[in-house]
Amino acid sequence: MREQALLAMEAIVGGTSRAEEAPALARQMVIETAVRESMLWQPWPAPLLDEESDANLRMAAGSGRGVLVSNCHLGPFNMVISVYRRVERTPYILAAPWMFEPLCPGAWGRRTARWLESGRAGGARWVRTTAGAFATATALLQKSAIVLIAFDMPGSRTTGFLGKPVDLASGTARLAVTTDSLVLPVRVRRDGARTHLDYAPAMDPRDLSDADELHDTLAARHEAWILEEPEALEDPRREGAWEEQADANSWTRPSPRQPD
Repeated sequence: MREQALLAMEAIVGGTSRAEEAPALARQMVIETAVRESMLWQPWPAPLLDEESDANLRMAAGSGRGVLVSNCHLGPFNMVISVYRRVERTPYILAAPWMFEPLCPGAWGRRTARWLESGRAGGARWVRTTAGAFATATALLQKSAIVLIAFDMPGSRTTGFLGKPVDLASGTARLAVTTDSLVLPVRVRRDGARTHLDYAPAMDPRDLSDADELHDTLAARHEAWILEEPEALEDPRREGAWEEQADANSWTRPSPRQPD
């Protein structure tokens, strides 16, 4: 586990001002990973918001426009769901069709069930993306919905991120421009046994030249948050992310697996 954490941390902070801290941060990453796992399964108090974050959330939620809530796999990120009850809005979470299939026995099936249960308990609606995630999200945003979408996922847009070229998904920025929706960056951070949600001011595609500028601006916001606590970021080398294609020099999108 320590070797895996060191490889992960070198991939995260390589090329940044914190690169030399990788061994110490790797030890902290082992702890944060165990805490995040515990917080997935145990009941925890609702996250706290300071006045600025609360105002940023309420402004976006009350804008009358679609809202893309953009988070990374940072800290106990599953805690982001429940807060939307305070603004009387339903968040939509896009899910691949396999999440709606009968659960398989064993640990993976229990984990999937827990994710579905926690989302529903937080007032969210899981949405099947049979017609494609972009088309599904577009339809929701055109109805002024709040859609939760992870920023730190592999894609075709090579981006300067965390001090290196990273192949990132560009769907958030493209969706925002296509549907004239706001982008609301958020992070979850832990302080002891309490969690906090930090909402940055919403990004408006009307204020930026195009989807590329919005994507780069959003990447810079998430990068700054990650570098405050890189040990809290989920391993980019995990299965389904960049896997072994993530190292200190670059994160390259893995080639699609061929069927057996």
